[in-house]
Amino acid sequence: QKNNALSTDNPHICIGWSAMGDLSNIDSKEELVSRYEEHFNKNPRGKGQDVGQVWRFLNDMQIGDYVVFPSKFNREINIGIVESDYIYSPAETEYVQTRRVKWLKHFPRTAFSQGALYEVGSAMSFFSIKNYAEEYLNALENPAKKALIASDDEETVAKTAEDIIEATKDFILKELSKNLKGYDLEAFISDLLRAMGYHTTL
Repeated sequence: QKNNALSTDNPHICIGWSAMGDLSNIDSKEELVSRYEEHFNKNPRGKGQDVGQVWRFLNDMQIGDYVVFPSKFNREINIGIVESDYIYSPAETEYVQTRRVKWLKHFPRTAFSQGALYEVGSAMSFFSIKNYAEEYLNALENPAKKALIASDDEETVAKTAEDIIEATKDFILKELSKNLKGYDLEAFISDLLRAMGYHTTL
């Protein structure tokens, strides 16, 4: 329901909620709530978050806004610019709520601070970048423009276990890259295993 998807050869940003069908004729949030309730049965808080994300994808996102997509498939941070209004794409089956995007750059996760990675690692599918927008814009060498996914008044959702694992991997890679340049990997692994109680020889 709440996943987003990207393919670098397919210039779109997509969200799920496919059971709700074509939302191009939805004129109010009340209509969207009714459509949601026809297909999903969630507690009020979960419903509010879901409806809010879909509504912002339909209405608040504008052509020319930037999007930041942290892909878990290739562990890259992808930054693009929105090029279309909402498009319903039934052929996509799962990720049917779409917009065309021109992908501008693709970065390794280690190119960004840990705080910036935490912010885009929200458990929500669709939200605004508030605290680290400038860092992502600076990566595009164009800090003058506004970074926007959508306006969002909700608090950041707590990180899931998967998010924590991803963040830990990022931290380890950064530390290895920063502090162990020039060291033999064999010696490092040997010291690590010794610290864990194993006996090693080089």
